[in-house]
Amino acid sequence: MSDNTIKSLLREITKDRTVEIYSVLCSVDSVDTTERTIDATPLNGDAQIFNIRLQSEINSNIGLCIFPVVGSVVIVTFMNKLTGFVSTFSEIDKILIDTTNEIIFDGGSNGGLIKVNDLVSKLNTVENDLNTLKNILSLWVPVTMDGGASLKTALGTYFSQTITPTIKTDIENDKIKH
Repeated sequence: MSDNTIKSLLREITKDRTVEIYSVLCSVDSVDTTERTIDATPLNGDAQIFNIRLQSEINSNIGLCIFPVVGSVVIVTFMNKLTGFVSTFSEIDKILIDTTNEIIFDGGSNGGLIKVNDLVSKLNTVENDLNTLKNILSLWVPVTMDGGASLKTALGTYFSQTITPTIKTDIENDKIKH
C-alpha cells in the first residue's frame, strides 16, 4: 500500500480535509511563560513560526507544561496548517505540574514531599532552643558548695518552656508522593 493510499484512507476516515499532521525540526527563538507558547525557526530554512503551544490550552496555569531552553531544538507538530505544538524537546528549562489531586513518583511508598518552609521553621525552633541553652550554660558561674542550686536556678525558665513535637502532617505535602 502506498503512502498516498494511506493518506487518502486517513482523510476519508476523519472526513476533515484540512487535517494534515506533520512535524518540523525547529530552533527555539523565544518562550512566553504566561501564554505558554514559543516562537521558533525551522531548521530547514522556512519562515519563523509564532505562538506554538506548549500545552493544550493557551494561557492556562493548570496541567503539565514543559518550557524549552531558548536556542534549543524542538520538534513542532502541526494539527492543521495554523496550529502547532511542541512534541519533543532537546533541552528543558523548567517543568510545571499543577494538578487538582496528586502526583506520584516511584510508587509513592516514601510518603509526601517535605514542605520546606514548614520544616525550616521547625528546625529554627530547635536551633534557637539549643542556642538559648548554650547561652544559659556559657553565662552560668559555678558556686562552691551549692550542690548545683545556682545551675538549677539559671535553667529554671528554660526547663519550663517546651518545644511542640513535630508530626508528619506539619511538614508533609501529601499531594506529591515519592
